[in-house]
Amino acid sequence: METTYPASLKDYQEKQNIVPTTLSIPVLKMPISPEEARKESPKTAEIRMLVIGLNRPVTPMRSFVGEGVLILAQTPAWEKASQEIYEASVAGDKGRMLEVMLTLAAEYLELQKPSDIFDFAVPISEA
Repeated sequence: METTYPASLKDYQEKQNIVPTTLSIPVLKMPISPEEARKESPKTAEIRMLVIGLNRPVTPMRSFVGEGVLILAQTPAWEKASQEIYEASVAGDKGRMLEVMLTLAAEYLELQKPSDIFDFAVPISEA
């Protein structure tokens, strides 16, 4: 196996100084309370998925941020849900992260069906 080296020290330093990309993707505009969820035009709090790229070949770090997360963090189910979200993030499982967050939001809003949470999802065209 052949070992390759950068052409110069400057090339090496440039490869080491890659700035990782950070994305903030809107996921949900969640009503701020179960009462608001029943209104025609509810007051909402946003939940965003923060994706932080790392400057090495590993899965990017992901977490949820926003006013909606702060509201959900006050619920009794938050500890368990946040642990599940963390474990899914470490495993690189975006689907599981979203499933846990959306389920928690649906429970908080006391929706009749958990799938009703998608009424508050941010369309891709707005993301």
